[in-house]
Amino acid sequence: FNIYADVAWAIHLTRRSGKDGAQIRLNFQMDVRTWVPMAASISGKDQGSETAAVAPDLLADVIYLVDRNFIDFDFFKAVLDKGSDFVVRCKDNAPGFQATQERPLTDRDQTDGVVSDRVGILPGRSAPDRTMRELVFCDPQTHQSIRVLTSLLNVPAHLIGILYRHRWQIELFFRWLKVWGNFEHLITHNRNGLTIQFYVAVIGVLLLYQATGRRVSKY
Repeated sequence: FNIYADVAWAIHLTRRSGKDGAQIRLNFQMDVRTWVPMAASISGKDQGSETAAVAPDLLADVIYLVDRNFIDFDFFKAVLDKGSDFVVRCKDNAPGFQATQERPLTDRDQTDGVVSDRVGILPGRSAPDRTMRELVFCDPQTHQSIRVLTSLLNVPAHLIGILYRHRWQIELFFRWLKVWGNFEHLITHNRNGLTIQFYVAVIGVLLLYQATGRRVSKY
């Protein structure tokens, strides 16, 4: 979220216009089955990377569905240490993967666009010391390949694809927050104040929907 550049704790950047700017990061975890927020926090430059900011709020016994910004061995380890699993989209060539087994694909896997299903390890001293799984899917709309890495070893390949598709729910949630929560402008530069603003927006819109039974507009 954009914020004025004079906020010391924000992440400073240069805008396309050449002017100084800054952003804050909303670290948000959402249950994709129910759209219920599970954890939220505000961070700036002092929290470092996106994965470092999320790590303190990781939950146990869940499956994290994340995108390429979360390719971080420390994040993988933190999730596994919590007793949770992850499904993360990877770049075509990173991270590296050393396959030890090529798994056969079922008819259902092939129908759902699974191209390959391999088990192996992530090379590197900082990589998690655990067997991982690499799957490649073909997007039926764009016909592009999607490479996915997961710690789930015993889930059918086509179900991994279904799980990853649910990652898009968080993008829809942010769109909902900006449009229906009318979250175009930040009303404070204080970290605690911003956290309250996000909570008020989410709680307020949900209460209005519960009371009216209709889609909530900014009016």
